[in-house]
Amino acid sequence: MKPSGHAMVTDYDDLVSNRLAAFVAANASRPGWYLNSGLVYDGSRIVYRMARGFDELCGTSLIINTDCYRLPSSLQDATRPI
Repeated sequence: MKPSGHAMVTDYDDLVSNRLAAFVAANASRPGWYLNSGLVYDGSRIVYRMARGFDELCGTSLIINTDCYRLPSSLQDATRPI
């Protein structure tokens, strides 16, 4: 199934605002965003706040409209060359 809307890649140690989905939904026509500031968790008990440059360090700083991806509409179509 091809995703629709916006996508953000995250993993186990990512901290994401509980207001993010509402912001994206309210601005659904936008192609996406990057987050210049954010929080960094290093696996210990400490969380660091990066005031800038977060997007250069962390892959969880991108929210992209899935229409910008060249994704196939089905698994069967995924085996065909683009």
